[in-house]
Amino acid sequence: MNMKSCASFNLILGKPSTFSILVLTWWLCLWIPGGSVLGKDVKGKAKPAQETPVTIPDPLKKDIDLNSGVEFPLVELLALEKYPTAGRCLSFPPAKLELAVGSDFPLLKEYGATWVHQRKLGSLAMQVVRFGHPTRAYGAFCALRPGKADALESKHNLWIGKTKALLWVENEVISLSALQPSAETDLSADLTGHVGELLEKYRKWHGGLPNQDPEEPKIPFVVRHLPLDRMDPTTLHCAFGTIGAGIQAAPYNYSEFPLTDGAQLAWADYIPGSAFARLAMCEYPTPQASIEAFKQVEANWNQLPPQERSARLVKRVGNFVVQAYGVTSPARTSEIIEGVKYDYVVQWLGPRPLRSGLDQTTEIRKTGAMLVSIFQLIMMGGVVMGIVGMAAGFGYFYWRRQSSRATAFSDAGGMMRLNLNDNFVLPAPVKLLETKLEEGNHSQE
Repeated sequence: MNMKSCASFNLILGKPSTFSILVLTWWLCLWIPGGSVLGKDVKGKAKPAQETPVTIPDPLKKDIDLNSGVEFPLVELLALEKYPTAGRCLSFPPAKLELAVGSDFPLLKEYGATWVHQRKLGSLAMQVVRFGHPTRAYGAFCALRPGKADALESKHNLWIGKTKALLWVENEVISLSALQPSAETDLSADLTGHVGELLEKYRKWHGGLPNQDPEEPKIPFVVRHLPLDRMDPTTLHCAFGTIGAGIQAAPYNYSEFPLTDGAQLAWADYIPGSAFARLAMCEYPTPQASIEAFKQVEANWNQLPPQERSARLVKRVGNFVVQAYGVTSPARTSEIIEGVKYDYVVQWLGPRPLRSGLDQTTEIRKTGAMLVSIFQLIMMGGVVMGIVGMAAGFGYFYWRRQSSRATAFSDAGGMMRLNLNDNFVLPAPVKLLETKLEEGNHSQE
């Protein structure tokens, strides 16, 4: 092997090249500590995900709370302390609601009932109707609430009679009724105690659910804007469709209010001495819908006889269409209605999607930790690149210097030319040259 071949061989294999240094630098910058490169392990297989996927139960097979994803505890919530041994719990999914509620099915469907649970407790029958949102449950409670004349106790969230009790708590409407009622049956004392027990039990269960928004209103938006002065709270009603409005409105007729999709109608009676006897207010999802509804209500009002028309007052406030009945003081009624302020809010038109289960603080911490990890990775890559660059630079400089020292002469077209510059060091003289020089010196002597 000649000298040129040896030099070429050493240059390719024995000493580093610029290409090999660049490849090494690229590899080290992509290498992530822990035996992974770009999210893959050393063997090239994708790394498994760190978080275990959450299995969400099928809401059509089990009664799952839409906000928290927690299954409704039948045995615990359909029970009373007085009846430790009770009958079997019967559950009816949305597709079988009609079998459970019978003639009430159209009404409950209009209010968006999701599940119905039933159970026998001694001489009582208990039924729990669940809804996707508290406002829907409140509307259904108002529609199912019996008349005020039969009530021994009536509030905005409960009604108690001699043989029946009705309770509204969050997303549930709970009823207790005697299995074999008669004219002499009076279970009001027991029903009052049972209602208090159920109220505490259901509030405790809802308070322990995750993803609860304490500021989320439970009463429908339109109901909260009814004037409270001289109102009879036991007469509060709310309807989301024509069925609910037709059942609850008597003796008044609310057919002039077009209850389109997304509309909510509320009304209440006011005690004597007020400027009007009853106030009805309908909220529409858009200003355009409220304008069209107001035109229809006003047209119906203009067709009334003069005496009846003078006893009513119709106005539009924001997305509200308001109508007062039994008006005794038009000026005072107009002032009260003008005091109603429409606050624009954002609300879900359907069931709220299942949340992730993480609060805002946890999300902020995770995002911060991710940003810190990215910053650390960038800094580490910069340090590695600096070290590798310095090592490659020194190595390349040293290699060039050693290469220049190894060859002091070059072939210039068949002539030997001495490469003279500051980087080259001449080799030591050979013995033959020294001998010739000594012989020349002796001959001169």
